[in-house]
Amino acid sequence: MTRGEVLFSGYNEAVEQGYNNVFKSMNKKNALRGVGPEAEEIEKSVRESIKKWEETPIEALDNLTPAQYISGIKDFDYIIELFKEGSRICHESMPSIFLEKMKEYGNKAVEAVMKLAADKNLLENSKETDIPVMAVRVLGEWKVDWAVDKLIELLIDTAGENELFADSIKDALISIGEPSIEKIIQVLNESDTIEDVQEYLVTALAEAGKHKRSDNVYRCIKSTFTRMENKIIGAICLGNYGDGRAIPALRGYIQKNRNTLDPDTYSEVKSAIFRLGGQVDDI
Repeated sequence: MTRGEVLFSGYNEAVEQGYNNVFKSMNKKNALRGVGPEAEEIEKSVRESIKKWEETPIEALDNLTPAQYISGIKDFDYIIELFKEGSRICHESMPSIFLEKMKEYGNKAVEAVMKLAADKNLLENSKETDIPVMAVRVLGEWKVDWAVDKLIELLIDTAGENELFADSIKDALISIGEPSIEKIIQVLNESDTIEDVQEYLVTALAEAGKHKRSDNVYRCIKSTFTRMENKIIGAICLGNYGDGRAIPALRGYIQKNRNTLDPDTYSEVKSAIFRLGGQVDDI
């Protein structure tokens, strides 16, 4: 095994151990959903397990702890190679101590990560796809606001063909938050059709915008709903955004299409109305 494999495989094992330490005595369903006291205990256990991993010497790392080994790296090119290796090995996220080491290089690190995120050759290679996906996740975790335009451009260029990549862009835009909002609104308002790309964007808009609601966000989500064929996504977004002004539009859609609505669409529109505080009993 390479040192990168030893490092990141050990991290994966630490995360897994953190879950296993408490799963047996807890409501696993709630824990995985991230709700209830189970989720809090899982988070604590994983954090403690990772801390133990960080501070335990490993023979393959010259008997250094992972924290010591990462701290001692001086070669930026090696750090990027480790990032690629870790992207292939780590399941959801990379060790925070490694990402903090990368951040010591400031814009140089951000630009290197962006370059990996935008590398279409990596994205189209099934063995390397995890690298741009992880790169996008990290840009979101770092809340790189100037990356918003490029992330949306990448989503449009790939047309949502790689679902995992598109999901990572959506999540990154949500994580970046407010700097994403106006650009997403602009793209959605200028879109003649609402297809996969726009569905990812309106989902991101509803999540990023709900913490600081505005007329512009609401009008954009509502307009997108009226123009999209897949009303399920639009209804979910209106419900998630939480602006009660959407109730008449959603009720009106059911009334107008009551004889042609499929069960799934009806269920999601009705659910959105309920979540917004409305009723459909009289329709």
